[in-house]
Amino acid sequence: MSTFPLSNEEKDILKVLKNEIDYAQNVPSLEASKNTLDASISESESLLRSLGYGNDLSHLEVVTPPSLQRIIKVRSFEELLNNADMQYPQDIQALHCLPAKIQSGLASFRHQKAASANGAVCLGLSSAF
Repeated sequence: MSTFPLSNEEKDILKVLKNEIDYAQNVPSLEASKNTLDASISESESLLRSLGYGNDLSHLEVVTPPSLQRIIKVRSFEELLNNADMQYPQDIQALHCLPAKIQSGLASFRHQKAASANGAVCLGLSSAF
């Protein structure tokens, strides 16, 4: 349980953060596929050299097809929250469900928010982000 009560807005933010972090951690990396592909190419080149085609390899030109411009869709907080609500229908009650770096940043943000509510000047988020 958190050491201080969380507002509904803060609970929603925590839920979205947890959902997005969990999603990012479960997305498979293409690094292993790239490494396997590079190893296969190297093996094929070695085989071609051993078969006497080494000189032909030096004349090859690698042609990279033009990349398509990607469009990044920025989802609204409401959409992110709806997705998080489907994944985690219960409230996120505590910060401990998030990585320490994010916990630190949220605590700093909350402190700054409280200070600005009391008339203090807020200089920005912690360097944790």
